[in-house]
Amino acid sequence: MADRRDFLKMSAGAAAASLLSCSDSAFAAPHDHAADSRPNIILILADDMGFSDIGCFGSEVSTPNLDRLASRGMRISQFYNNPRCCPSRASIMTGLYAQQAGMGMMTSDYGRYPYPQYAGTLSEQTITIPEALKSAGYNTAMVGKWHLAPQDPKIGLRNWPRQRAIQRHRRKIRLFRNGRIFRDLGARSERLHAR
Repeated sequence: MADRRDFLKMSAGAAAASLLSCSDSAFAAPHDHAADSRPNIILILADDMGFSDIGCFGSEVSTPNLDRLASRGMRISQFYNNPRCCPSRASIMTGLYAQQAGMGMMTSDYGRYPYPQYAGTLSEQTITIPEALKSAGYNTAMVGKWHLAPQDPKIGLRNWPRQRAIQRHRRKIRLFRNGRIFRDLGARSERLHAR
């Protein structure tokens, strides 16, 4: 079984490969990038990492692919992290404090507190990064858990990935070693297409 550091090294590559495999543009003919001056945007959010767990932030573990991405792009070094994953995801996906986005606690706390800041689902008044990018003509995709709305379709349907402008979402991630699956990181996929 892989330890935490092995997992971190392999999962970023698996996530990127999974995005490429579901992208129509990965197999399209090359086009003139000079004509389209918009940058490609890749946002990597990993739970349970310390600040210096990857090389570009000072890790003793070699992470050359992530370091290469970081050297050619922008690194977020002033992000306000929350002690739980749902509020952190809400903050990074909306650019707001978690309470402003309606995710002051976990999705499983839906309806537990009588305040809209702790609704357990994204507020309808927030805009997510994918929604802003889609309105600017970008294609959007995501690999991994969404965790910004309850799993119950009656409650969380308006805030699942497809409803918040994620055009392609792959939740099931498999890590391969020597051509064989050695770890399956997810078994479910959120495939709701219509609003």
